[in-house]
Amino acid sequence: SISGSQSMLALAIGVDNDGAITGVSVIDHGETPGLGAKSTEAAWRAQFVGQTSGLALDKKGGEVAPLTGATITSQAIVDACHEKGIVPFASHMLDTWSIGNVTMQFMMKRTLVMQFLQTLRL
Repeated sequence: SISGSQSMLALAIGVDNDGAITGVSVIDHGETPGLGAKSTEAAWRAQFVGQTSGLALDKKGGEVAPLTGATITSQAIVDACHEKGIVPFASHMLDTWSIGNVTMQFMMKRTLVMQFLQTLRL
């Protein structure tokens, strides 16, 4: 969850293997009806689909139009996508490693992979 204008916003953010947002859902909020509460509308949330690290409100050079009268809520959701969706995804990567005749493909933090390989002395 992240702080909106009037309340905490509970969000679910989907990110694909390329780091693009697949969807944003507002699960719970206490935002003002008719203003920040419009963040639950599918048409507004659709602007986030396909966005990557350049995600921003249009007045900050991005492609997401803020909700009228609810710029704080709109910015909070953009910020959450960076803090909870895109940036965490970027810290993970899909790696393919071969050990002998076995090839493994997995997603985890590179530092953990390197530590694992060091323990195997590879």
